[in-house]
Amino acid sequence: MKSGNLDLVQYLLTIEVLNFYCKDDEGWTALHWAVMKGNIQIVQELLRVCESLINLINDSSRSALHIAAMTGHTPITQVLLHMRKVNIHLKDKYGDTPLHLAVESSFLETISLLLTKDTKLDSNKVTSKPQLFSLLSSLFFQNFIAIR
Repeated sequence: MKSGNLDLVQYLLTIEVLNFYCKDDEGWTALHWAVMKGNIQIVQELLRVCESLINLINDSSRSALHIAAMTGHTPITQVLLHMRKVNIHLKDKYGDTPLHLAVESSFLETISLLLTKDTKLDSNKVTSKPQLFSLLSSLFFQNFIAIR
């Protein structure tokens, strides 16, 4: 899975006894790894066959959307956000939502995409981290100028 072989993944998905919920020693599923590696085709295939993987969390309580947000995989973030059961407000064990992680990592495209679905940003998290406040202020200012 980590290497991203789509043909192998498609074959494995045809096996009826395959456990889609199988996790590694850190609680990562095949979906988590596909997102981390940025393999959009495998992400789409896994979700096509087993949509309920969408909110499965790892040992850090992070879903596939958390991983996409913190790695800046905007196209994958978009795929995940189109899943009707995706929980955009899911918090990891540190209290961070996918939006918080995207902001912390300064991925502006991913932040903008997440903001179209999630307008709830914990103000305590923002004000306690000056770089987050600065980034969001900058993003707001850029969007304000673009609107004018």
